[in-house]
Amino acid sequence: MTNAAVSRYRRRRRLPGKSARSGVSAPVRVAQHYLVECSGVSKKLLNDPRALEKICLRFLRSARVTVLHTHFHQFMPYGVTGIIIVAESHLAIHTWPEFNYCAVDFLTCKKNLSRQDPTGFFKKNLQLAHIRTRKIPRIKGPSGPDGKAIRQR
Repeated sequence: MTNAAVSRYRRRRRLPGKSARSGVSAPVRVAQHYLVECSGVSKKLLNDPRALEKICLRFLRSARVTVLHTHFHQFMPYGVTGIIIVAESHLAIHTWPEFNYCAVDFLTCKKNLSRQDPTGFFKKNLQLAHIRTRKIPRIKGPSGPDGKAIRQR
């Protein structure tokens, strides 16, 4: 490709939100999503809904979010699922004691995220062998002057 062809290609592929003259808003981060996978956790702990609820609530207090509602369910013969609704979004935990494994899903729209990264907290409080965290920024895409979303190709 020639330099002129590359320039034309870049102009065609440019996101609409980049132009101040178009009246189009740029993409905005609206939330941060943490997907935490924990392995090597005690079977006893993973099958104890009260202990898991206390640990999750302690994390949310340290993150300074507002708890609205909690519900933890014990499955038979084993396993727990818990959800905590917070004003800033939610935290969910699902356990598989038979595999010494649990998954934590924490979504927050709170702006100051410095106290909210769950990796260190759950590694310490679940006394686990291995942890993997994926951080996914949740983005509101660009919108036109009328406020409607712009389809991107």
